[in-house]
Amino acid sequence: MPKLKELFALDVEKEINLVIKADEQDPAQVEKDISEYIVTDQIEELLETFLENYTLNSTKNIGVWISGFFGSGKSYFAKILGYLIANTELGNGLTAHDRFRERLNSSDKKDFIDGKISTLEKIPAEVVIFEIIKDVSSNSNENSAVQKVMLKKLFEKLGYSKDLNVSSMEFELEKQGYYDGFKNYLIQNNLDINDVRNNKTTLFRKYAVDYLINFQHFSPEDSNDFLKAALRKYSSELDPSSFADICMEISEKKKKRIVFIVDEMGAYVASQKDSDDRLLQLQAISESFSSKGNGKLWLIVTSQEKVDEIAHATKKRSSFSKIVDRFPIRLNLTSENVDEVVRRKMLAKKTTVIDELKKLFETKKGNIQTI
Repeated sequence: MPKLKELFALDVEKEINLVIKADEQDPAQVEKDISEYIVTDQIEELLETFLENYTLNSTKNIGVWISGFFGSGKSYFAKILGYLIANTELGNGLTAHDRFRERLNSSDKKDFIDGKISTLEKIPAEVVIFEIIKDVSSNSNENSAVQKVMLKKLFEKLGYSKDLNVSSMEFELEKQGYYDGFKNYLIQNNLDINDVRNNKTTLFRKYAVDYLINFQHFSPEDSNDFLKAALRKYSSELDPSSFADICMEISEKKKKRIVFIVDEMGAYVASQKDSDDRLLQLQAISESFSSKGNGKLWLIVTSQEKVDEIAHATKKRSSFSKIVDRFPIRLNLTSENVDEVVRRKMLAKKTTVIDELKKLFETKKGNIQTI
């Protein structure tokens, strides 16, 4: 009889990552995440619901609320959705879709999900996925408005600075056709763009003003006004409606959908003491995405609580009835999903030993049943 650990289909001594971080996205991690993902019956149903809605050409139902208790797999599921939407390149000519199709071999809904994945390939998307609490705390910006955090991460995904003030100026310079010239100006002065933009905002602004005055014939006053206007538009005066306008502008320019997948959003909006401002902001963002996006702007969030539970817990319940309507696609992971994952990922046996185990059970079941 082989050793106990040799009976299992998977390596039971391999360390299992109990906490899945939504913002870990390098190709090696993506491939690992997909290859180890268990597509349970419940996941099949949730995927079916999501893909039916997401693959519509035009819709106002763009709010997705993924809920589940700690350890239910909601962050992992959110990551998988992000990989499928983006169809992440994995190297060697393989994509996230290729790897995920392999996970559907035992799926009852294989043909449907496979067909919807093929449809996804015709819907290019820019996917911005991050854990909001982690991002805000790491930047010592605990009071950040939801739309400002989201725009910061979108700009970062597009290759701009991690500092919203700097990326706001970068974006406006590029929008007006000045950014390439500005970067060439820095090179001519033996300066690296990454060093400049990752330094203090004042340093970036200093060089930008100098460039606009000497190469674009701005007056000192006009150059400062130009940059101040960018900071107001994309930072200090940014509201949910103007944020949606910026996202639509980027979507139309890139000819892609813009999809935000924000992990732990429920905890973030609920953590602000004595204020429901964040929940109001989230509600307004979803409303603006729905009314202005025509299906091109999507908002997917995770939370331990269901959306109606979040709304019920607010101080002014009547003011937040709309938040429930703004997230019509509700995907709830329950303990049933965890049980199936445990059975299939941790307890599954090798096919070569199943018959032997059955025989052993038959001879020993009397003793086993008395334990």
